[in-house]
Amino acid sequence: MPTYIITGANRGLGLEFARQLTTTAPGPNTVLACVRSLQKTDLSALNQLSRHSSNNSTLTIHECDTSSIPSIHAFAASLPDDTKVDLLNNAGINSVPEQDSLNLTGDELQRHIATNVLGPAEMVKALLPWLSAGSVVFNMSSGMGSLGRRIVGDGKAVYAISKAALNMLSVHQAKDLEAKGVKVIVMDPGWVKTDMGGPRAVLEQEYSIGSMLKVVEQVKADDAYVGKAKFFQYDGKEVLW
Repeated sequence: MPTYIITGANRGLGLEFARQLTTTAPGPNTVLACVRSLQKTDLSALNQLSRHSSNNSTLTIHECDTSSIPSIHAFAASLPDDTKVDLLNNAGINSVPEQDSLNLTGDELQRHIATNVLGPAEMVKALLPWLSAGSVVFNMSSGMGSLGRRIVGDGKAVYAISKAALNMLSVHQAKDLEAKGVKVIVMDPGWVKTDMGGPRAVLEQEYSIGSMLKVVEQVKADDAYVGKAKFFQYDGKEVLW
């Protein structure tokens, strides 16, 4: 039974990943749904999923604040020794979309790097014993992190810089994990109707996540992805780095 670790699983795209993996995706699956805090996070949707799997999957909720190294390592220490995992690094922030290159602040840039780059880096480091041949590390990026696409304007410089850094991290992770047979992919979910996507977004969460899970399954089945990161759009089309 595949075991998926999902960060930022309590809302938005993370919650939709959890929903589909426990209901409509091929199963059964074991889902470890990670949230920032078990006390301060609204867990109602995840609790409902944990009680109503429709494909014989299981879902458990875990505290793992990806902006906190101690929290990441405490979560990893709770995992059974014989578990093989796939990691969906979904958690991220875009809290100052109004900041462009002329008014960005060091404090905000450092905060976004800590969550959007160091968090996924530390998750992989902490989970190394549970990543083995065939495992997939999925890093949620954005088209705004692509230098080739040149999506600029309307601020969002801090977020875009952090996602570009995440892309480069992924390239290095793929090479450094090659000997273990672990695959690393980066994905742009598209402009999705979430709190982060805003009211003008065009894609439904169900379609974006369903499409990305199909890409994950294709990658899991093909060893050609070992050692070389790929940047995909939600529908499987490659994105320029």
